[in-house]
Amino acid sequence: MVSFRANLISTQYIAQKNSDDTYSSAPVSFVQLNKCSKDEAKVIRKTTDKWAYGDEWGKYIADSLLESAYNGTENSDSFFAITKQEDDLEHLKSEDILALALLSTSSSGEKCIDYAQVEPTYVSKLPEYVHGRKLASYKKIGTALFDGIENLFKNISLSLFTFEKNLAYFENRGYEVANKGAIYKMVLKR
Repeated sequence: MVSFRANLISTQYIAQKNSDDTYSSAPVSFVQLNKCSKDEAKVIRKTTDKWAYGDEWGKYIADSLLESAYNGTENSDSFFAITKQEDDLEHLKSEDILALALLSTSSSGEKCIDYAQVEPTYVSKLPEYVHGRKLASYKKIGTALFDGIENLFKNISLSLFTFEKNLAYFENRGYEVANKGAIYKMVLKR
């Protein structure tokens, strides 16, 4: 087991599947990762390697964290995770990480969510079916991740980039399209 330290920011809630295929609320930890720790960078790389399934975006956050750790880069990037682990966060386990995010800060002080990913097995490749519908062991992981980020930076302008298929989700969260293109820039209106 590989472990690393993380700073607890808040407790968030996801939906966890019960034995009767219903869901109940379950607490998870929204944590900030130490961007200067080589051990944390290696753990995140191990985690995203499992998640990538040939998708290079899955490795972007790990590469950014590794660069910060190995070069001692003092940049404005912030790294966050949602983990099933609720305590003993000084020994956080990579297998308990459910989501990751990378935020940068612009020269104007705006925070931008550059990368956010839920562990792919909870988004696709779900093994259980009920009436032809897939049922995941966990739901609302992405919601917990964005709730944590938005609450943490509630007094700071927040933006992100996303694809057209995700526009409705973010519009429901209060984001508005700032720039259209192959990838859309959205800004949270408060």
